[in-house]
Amino acid sequence: MDDASSFVSLADLRKESNLTLMEYMGMNEDEPAVANLAFNVFYEKFSAAFMVACKNVCKPYDGLYDGLAEVIFNNSLCNAYLKAAQFKTDNKDSPKIDNDIKRWLYGIAKNELHLELRKIKASSNLAIIEDILVLESAIDHEEPVITECYEKEILNQALATLNDKEKGVLLMCYQFSEDGKNIPSDVIDRINTIFNIKEPNRRQIKKRALEKLQQQVNYLLSKTKK
Repeated sequence: MDDASSFVSLADLRKESNLTLMEYMGMNEDEPAVANLAFNVFYEKFSAAFMVACKNVCKPYDGLYDGLAEVIFNNSLCNAYLKAAQFKTDNKDSPKIDNDIKRWLYGIAKNELHLELRKIKASSNLAIIEDILVLESAIDHEEPVITECYEKEILNQALATLNDKEKGVLLMCYQFSEDGKNIPSDVIDRINTIFNIKEPNRRQIKKRALEKLQQQVNYLLSKTKK
């Protein structure tokens, strides 16, 4: 990598690889001017897809916190700038390096979301928020083109048709088991306490939510075939 002082414009930095941009961003303490320029280019390249990812992962909380996706987006990019020196990759191929950067960036976003939900819970009566499952699949760590994740959009639309209790019970069940079965007894007790329900009600709510979800998914898929 050439000496940082030789770069004086965004045009120069746009010619560099994404890994080099990360290296320059990691110099934010010693070379803040160059690091800021590198971050501007980084933002140009990654912000659009990253905003889509943030909106997708925050969809389960629509109506509970206006502007949550924007908060996660801004906080994550700020931390990405400050922590750029911590980024590591063993890959040499540019597409793989780009995917590593996205995985690293989305990992920061996941942590920021958890932190923000804890803040919300501490400052409001929405005790349900921290316990609802963050849909990991909403940020696909292996797919760089998030806007093309058609199946995820269908699932998100279907989930939006459930009420808060149905969505919360269903997602918490699947948070702690791969197939929604064999849930630990302490988790079941926690779900029932959070939603103020009895165990038979939890099973009925989960069953009803799955039926509604499947029905809506089938409906949405049928519309696309017309």
